[in-house]
Amino acid sequence: MPVLSLKEFFAADSSLRRSIYKLSLVYLILVVFIGLAGYSYYINSRKALIFERKNKLSIIAELKVNQISNWRYERLSDADEIMPIFASSSVLRRLSELSGKEERQKAFYELVRQFYDDPEYEGIYLYSKNLKEIAFKNKSGQSSELNKFAKEMALVSISERRPFLSDPYANSLNKSVYLDIYVPVIEDTAKGKAVIGLIILRIDPNKFLFPFIQSWPGVSKSGETLLVKKENDKVLFLNKLKFSDQPSLSFSLPANLGNLPAAMAVQGFEGVMEGMDYRKMPVVAAIKSVPQAQWKLIAKADRNEIYTPVETNGLLIGGVALGLVLTAGALIGLIWYGQIAAFYRKQYETEAEHKVIARRCEDLLRYANVIIIVFSDDMRVVEANDKATRAYQYTPVEILQLHLRDLQAPGTFDQLEAELKIAREKGDHIFNTVHKRKDGSTFHVEMIMQHFVIEWNYYFQAVIRELT
Repeated sequence: MPVLSLKEFFAADSSLRRSIYKLSLVYLILVVFIGLAGYSYYINSRKALIFERKNKLSIIAELKVNQISNWRYERLSDADEIMPIFASSSVLRRLSELSGKEERQKAFYELVRQFYDDPEYEGIYLYSKNLKEIAFKNKSGQSSELNKFAKEMALVSISERRPFLSDPYANSLNKSVYLDIYVPVIEDTAKGKAVIGLIILRIDPNKFLFPFIQSWPGVSKSGETLLVKKENDKVLFLNKLKFSDQPSLSFSLPANLGNLPAAMAVQGFEGVMEGMDYRKMPVVAAIKSVPQAQWKLIAKADRNEIYTPVETNGLLIGGVALGLVLTAGALIGLIWYGQIAAFYRKQYETEAEHKVIARRCEDLLRYANVIIIVFSDDMRVVEANDKATRAYQYTPVEILQLHLRDLQAPGTFDQLEAELKIAREKGDHIFNTVHKRKDGSTFHVEMIMQHFVIEWNYYFQAVIRELT
């Protein structure tokens, strides 16, 4: 049996063709459905993952800000507790009248022991209202002269008569970073409240504040928390940066950079944003303000780290969708293969049956008492029975080399073309014409012409009866 082309195959069996079209349509619908479902799931899961990641940054920033606020509140609570200890000019007078430094320091320590023993405090200093040092207690045992920044903050505290916490600053003498609590000592007098002195609680932010800010909950390669404030037209980074060797308070950038989270923070933005950090790396950052302070806290992580799970999830969803498409294709292919195999099996059985019938018909036609000739679609002789060879006076080999025109009498060609056209259109046709023998003699015949298909090839079968 010849191998069919795709076009011939579909043309061969209309029911099989319809079945394959249906299977192809079902597969196409499945592919579209799986694709749309996978894409929809990816979009929704992507939004959920991005929201979850950004929300995590917001939670980290919120927790850090709350902890810093609590820490500030505890430090200012210490200020409220230490203030009454010295709220009498007699206490300051007694300390001032002690001539020996060691004796004065010892007496001062007894008064501030509970605060000084707190590991966060580097030192405690007592000054007169004119900022003249009266007594101190610190880890180094050395007196610390107030620098310009500390004097300015001290005068503000005295004039406003309230304690407050300063921003971190660098000590110009020893290059250390400090943060001070300024506590005005107020005495009730007959004329009202009067400032009689000043206490400074000096904090080393490297013991708690900066380590707490720099810590990151969980595992993250790029996660970083920053504390910043605006200083003139710059944004100053207060704590040491994770990806820089520069010390605390030594790094700043212009405050007008629109895509820098730290710049956006000092401009008043709060929330989650995407931008470029101090390394010029794309990041996702959550920005929060620290209450009652000029500090802004930023919790950030590299954009790649935030979006990698999203991309991984997308690849996973795409892989699952592709697997479903391939599985559906395999199932459709199996069904298709089964139908094609059944079709060929049926064709094989039909072909075998046809061959048996053909052999019987061949014997019947060969010895029939009428002329029977089979022509190809271009009217060349394909088969002729014994009656035909005798009638036309050709041998069996010679007659197979002929065309129908070779059997027609001269002058009948135009009529023949018209009759063949009718036979092609109707499938069968009866007409009379004149044929000639090998010796040139002619005779009238009646032709019963049938047009049919065998194995996707067209043929004419002519049953010819002599009329003479």
